[in-house]
Amino acid sequence: MISKSLRWSVNVASMLLVIVLVLTLYNVCQVRKHPAKVPSICGYNFFSVLSGSMQPLIEAGDLIVTRNVNAEELRIEDVITYRVDEGFLVTHRIVDIAYKNGKLFFKTKGDANKYPDKKPVLSEQLVGTFVFKIPNLGYVANFISTKICFMIFIIFPITIITITEFKNRHDS
Repeated sequence: MISKSLRWSVNVASMLLVIVLVLTLYNVCQVRKHPAKVPSICGYNFFSVLSGSMQPLIEAGDLIVTRNVNAEELRIEDVITYRVDEGFLVTHRIVDIAYKNGKLFFKTKGDANKYPDKKPVLSEQLVGTFVFKIPNLGYVANFISTKICFMIFIIFPITIITITEFKNRHDS
């Protein structure tokens, strides 16, 4: 009985890891292809968290999922991801919403930060709103996007398969 449930658990965990691997590889390819655009799968985005500014809700190393949202739908206390600079994203909580000159602005703050962020967030900077997190999976996603991972999981297996095939054909 234990063996059957253990096997089932390992299969589920393996399947989830494969899904995360595929999604991460897709994101990496999309980011390299379109660096100015945030990759999205059916309106959902996947990000690795690098800092602890949103602790305890979101920890460094977590993988977060956000969904695309219309800026007018957001409310105070919502957690949003937004673009600060080219290629740099921040995930913080909305602490105030204002309109100035017909434009929508959000004042944000990291849960672990003492003070709100200095610059207000324009609705054009909005990437998405927080849906859920997968603890520590951001570390895996970051590793998958490195060159060493590419070497280990792509180049190395292709080389081994090629050598094995060449050796098998040569021996026949």
